[in-house]
Amino acid sequence: MSESELEDCDIYEDPENEKFDDLDEEISEQDSESELSDGEDLGDDLYEALSENFEFTGSFYHCSTDPNAPNPGLTIDGVGLVPLPLTEGYAKVIISRSTQAPFGKGEQTLVDTSVRDTWEIEPNRVFFQNPHWKAFVDKLASKTIWTALGVAPYSSQPRCELYKLLLYQTGSHFRPHQDTAKANGMFATIIIVLPSAFEGGQVHLSHAGQKKIIDIAKDSAFTTSFFAWYTDVVHEVKPVTAGYRLALSYNLIHTSRNEPHPSLPDMSDALAGIRRVLRKWNEDKYDSAPSPPYLAYLLEHQYSENDLNRGSRCLKGVDAHKVAHLLPIAKDLSFSVCIAKLVFTRSGWADPMESDGRGRWGDWNDDSDDDGENDPSPSMGELDFEDYEVSNVVRISGGGRLSFGKFKIPEESLLPREPFDGLEPDRCQYEGGYMGNYAGTLEHWYDRSVLVIFRDADEAAITLHIKGNAWGLEQLESATDPSSAFTRDVAAALLDKLQSEASHASTNDAVALMRYAVACKDDAFWNQVLPYCGSYEDTVGTAIGEALKVFGPDAIRPGILDLLRRIRLLKTRLNILKTIMARIEAFHRMHPLWADGLLNHALSTYTKAAPEDVPTLVNLAVQRGLGFIQDIIIPNILKLKAGKSDFFAALAGGLNQNRQRFPPPLISGPGGSPPSPPIWEVIRQCVLAAFKDWSTVLSAPLQPKQTVLSKKKRVSSTASHPNPNTPNPKVKWICDMADLCLSVNDLHASSALHSTILQDYGDLDSTRMFKEVLTPLMPQLRATLQKHGKRVTDEPFSSFFKETISRYLAEILGPKSAVPRLKRRNIGCGCGDCNALDIFINNAQSQFALRARKDRREHLEYVIQRGNVMDRVKYTTDRSTTPQMLVVSKRPEILTWYTWDGKQAAATAFLNGISGGDNGELRTVMGESSVLILLDSADIL
Repeated sequence: MSESELEDCDIYEDPENEKFDDLDEEISEQDSESELSDGEDLGDDLYEALSENFEFTGSFYHCSTDPNAPNPGLTIDGVGLVPLPLTEGYAKVIISRSTQAPFGKGEQTLVDTSVRDTWEIEPNRVFFQNPHWKAFVDKLASKTIWTALGVAPYSSQPRCELYKLLLYQTGSHFRPHQDTAKANGMFATIIIVLPSAFEGGQVHLSHAGQKKIIDIAKDSAFTTSFFAWYTDVVHEVKPVTAGYRLALSYNLIHTSRNEPHPSLPDMSDALAGIRRVLRKWNEDKYDSAPSPPYLAYLLEHQYSENDLNRGSRCLKGVDAHKVAHLLPIAKDLSFSVCIAKLVFTRSGWADPMESDGRGRWGDWNDDSDDDGENDPSPSMGELDFEDYEVSNVVRISGGGRLSFGKFKIPEESLLPREPFDGLEPDRCQYEGGYMGNYAGTLEHWYDRSVLVIFRDADEAAITLHIKGNAWGLEQLESATDPSSAFTRDVAAALLDKLQSEASHASTNDAVALMRYAVACKDDAFWNQVLPYCGSYEDTVGTAIGEALKVFGPDAIRPGILDLLRRIRLLKTRLNILKTIMARIEAFHRMHPLWADGLLNHALSTYTKAAPEDVPTLVNLAVQRGLGFIQDIIIPNILKLKAGKSDFFAALAGGLNQNRQRFPPPLISGPGGSPPSPPIWEVIRQCVLAAFKDWSTVLSAPLQPKQTVLSKKKRVSSTASHPNPNTPNPKVKWICDMADLCLSVNDLHASSALHSTILQDYGDLDSTRMFKEVLTPLMPQLRATLQKHGKRVTDEPFSSFFKETISRYLAEILGPKSAVPRLKRRNIGCGCGDCNALDIFINNAQSQFALRARKDRREHLEYVIQRGNVMDRVKYTTDRSTTPQMLVVSKRPEILTWYTWDGKQAAATAFLNGISGGDNGELRTVMGESSVLILLDSADIL
């Protein structure tokens, strides 16, 4: 009997995924919550789990049939030669000469037909008349079955011993069990089912989570079937429902003394690892998971498109072994496993250094070039792009055919990471350059096969990602049953995409989804979609009208609330609300409180803080009173981290301009409700709320970042040459707030602004606070006061200037004896010129000059550049002299802070910024104070 003569049995996955009692211990369901918490990246964890010991290439069982197998010439003591196929008459005679088969339980051997109902005959009563039968069985065992079970090559011929003859009649069965070794060296059982017509009697096998069903009944009358499995495989014989099943049971014995006893590898840890990863993926417990939600795992072997269409039957070696263990777990946890083709493309330009000296390479794929046959493929010099394309996706875990077509996958979805680094491509195309040594374009292709793994629940989302929204909407429109599980999955995927796109969501897609929800009478789904339908009044009005006919107003209220919350501008919110209420009133007259609730929600969730919403707020305040601004708008906007001051300034200004539209405050409001607060009180609250942004303004960069375009990328950098006539953002903010206080005529708020500035320096020390804020503020603030007809000597401004001057004198000017020394820096080489330069760099002199030859000047220039002192000095060359002169000057800011003359000049400039050079005005601000005496003694006034 040759291998080609053997036929496969009918083998099925266990459709019920049934447990084999307590014997099936391979699938561990004992994963604890702590185990599920291991690992942060799904891809890394799955790759590690699939990289366990899957090198075993055999199987835990074997099954085949042979219609041309020899007749053994079966002879039974007391029965005689048994004709095959077995007849009913001979079956009854055999039973009359048989005993009830026992089974082992611990140390006991029991007979219990509820566990095992089979007839058996001992081997010493069984004979074979065919002289070729033993050789046939030995070859079957040592070749076919030995190879199928993946046993290592033997050095001594294995032995196949007859154990029992077994006869199953109608009702006969054997519940799940494992075989015990009946002889030294036994590691597997072989069952040969002789031609005998029967029905039922399927054999169920289970090992390490894999479950198989073998059914040979349909051809049992005229074929011989061969089963084999390792002794630790759990197996069960289901009841025979008709006829008789005649079988020979053999022990397969390993006889090679110096070789390990054959056994199945222990896969429990590997399978537990796979199960743990898939469970954690199922429960969304990974911090990092793929998007789209699938992973592609590189297989060891490459398979053709024809191979892929055969499904898992095309797999070989370690791929087959790995998938055989993965599939049962995947099916149990509702995962799909597919095989597919992967093409990795790298495109760019060839390395010009590898050309033949004339800017050419041999054409790697050009068979017509006699000289290019042995040319190596060009190396990639500069990479332009890479992509991964998957095609021919065939599901091997059941569940129907997929229609993904070709699609690109992100690099993050491929396992292992960077699998093609350092590998030669399978295909290459080079197009040579035409300009001297210019490198030509080059493409490398790598062909592989992959497993594609995803949750069954994600199939619709993955298909939608691949085929686009048009496909999803078409599925909804063409569905004969809109409520089917797949159609609902498609709708849910469309909704997820709609929500992820948020502000960029398609209004048309949202409208289609709402119509689907109406068709399914699913108000909850409709409410989830409505917030993403946009803010066009016609669109919203039509959607509300269609929903009202099916759901009624109360059922769609949650969606309306979410829609209002998502619309940022208050004016648009209120217009949409007006449209909604018009539709609802046309359908059913609602209680006024129903509409009031929606309006209150629109106001209480407003956080846009847009100055353009101020007219809407003012008009609403005229109608409803100022209470909602005081109780809702101001507290909500204050919760924002930044960007409040512009809004509050605009709101204060808007209310101030409309003071006449607000009536005087009443003792109580309508119906005994609390009275509306006075207009001046609300304006002041807005102004004071605007000051809350000061900390944010103070911590912002002094100059905004500008985007500079380079040849390769955009680079953000801080502007280095601001317009000196433009106040920096901190100063501008203070002046804007001061202008606001004066515009609303609230000097109390002005005092609060002054306190805010002087009490909060943020992270700035006194030096930086004066340099960046207070010093440049003085002339700008003076100009703001003059704009409103105020003088620096008017209160509360006079007090602010007096306190600021006092701080400047104490914290910045200080006494003459406290002028700080420059931190010493020696940068010279020790020559005379360098020594003189070092002295200058570390003293308070303003200028150093060297009139000398070019080499001496260039030496000092080099020392300055290398010495990291450009923050302290700058240099130039005076070419009007002979020899030319190198002039090194201290930077102005250094002279200001490190010389008394400089500090005096800076203090004078600071005070002039306040007084405009009018010392009399400044004396009025300071009064007859000790500070004024200090100013006089320092020769600053």
